[in-house]
Amino acid sequence: MSYLTHLECAHCGERHDARVLQNLCRSCASPLLARYDLEGVAGAMTKERLAVVTLLVQGIAHEAPEAHRRWLAGGPVAAAKVIAKLITEGQSRGEFRPDADGQVAARLLVSGLLQQTVWQQYGDDVPDLAIAQERLVDSALELFLSGLRAATPRRALPLKHLKR
Repeated sequence: MSYLTHLECAHCGERHDARVLQNLCRSCASPLLARYDLEGVAGAMTKERLAVVTLLVQGIAHEAPEAHRRWLAGGPVAAAKVIAKLITEGQSRGEFRPDADGQVAARLLVSGLLQQTVWQQYGDDVPDLAIAQERLVDSALELFLSGLRAATPRRALPLKHLKR
């Protein structure tokens, strides 16, 4: 089940269809942010599921190595592969920097979000640890995409603007 509801322009707020592969607003060409049904995600994430994910993320693989391997292959590794593929496609269209290593970028994004899952679990116990989920996802994706974004050529100013 997907909890992705729509894409939203970071600049003008225009909504876009999440079923269409796109990353720039058709109105103002600003980056699109993924919007999720966070209440649905929260409802699906029981304390027991979160505890299992936390154990797996924290690396307690020696307790259940086969389960840990299956989880890695089906969860983080699969997610990183999808993200790396999207980065490669964006590079071929000139939307992302050609020198960015898509596999490394994807792993950093996935591992960072997994670590945030662990931190969020202890947010009630540690002051200043938890961050609002929507803020966390939006900011993480914006920083991630900004780092990948291809440089836009700057237009030269007319010579009359350079005269004093």
